[in-house]
Amino acid sequence: MPTFVYMTRCDGCGNCVDICPSDIMHIDKTYRRAYNIEPNMCWECYSCVKACPQPSHRVMYTNVGIACSSLVQDELTARAVSNGGEARA
Repeated sequence: MPTFVYMTRCDGCGNCVDICPSDIMHIDKTYRRAYNIEPNMCWECYSCVKACPQPSHRVMYTNVGIACSSLVQDELTARAVSNGGEARA
């Protein structure tokens, strides 16, 4: 399950680029944000997720077509805000 980056949350620090053992994390020169250039080559060590000081790296469970629980939590938080504090599924 390769990782992906929320480019809106990434601050472009480059920690993921420095730590990636397969050298597939790069910084976009225009936007100064990290991205995975070759998700299929990801070793799934999740070093980039651990090294990220921002909540921008996530694991995408592509084999079943859903994102990890943190994405679900993000959605529930957004719903709670729109529902006046109640997180409804």
